[in-house]
Amino acid sequence: MSEIYPGVTVAGVNHLLKEKRSIVHLQWNDDSGRRLFLPVPFGVSLDDLHAEAVKALREAAAEHAATPVRTPE
Repeated sequence: MSEIYPGVTVAGVNHLLKEKRSIVHLQWNDDSGRRLFLPVPFGVSLDDLHAEAVKALREAAAEHAATPVRTPE
């Protein structure tokens, strides 16, 4: 039995030409149905993709950590 590497793996990247946006697809290593799609700089190269994916994930985590949660009254 092989060990599952903790974290996420870059599963792909899409370049939306009309919108001039690129989106990285991240997939959890221990749950293939769990995915996250985050914006990265338009036209990101494969050489820069890992660094940009890490940056996008860290920024999203920081934003979510600071997001207030409320319940309906």
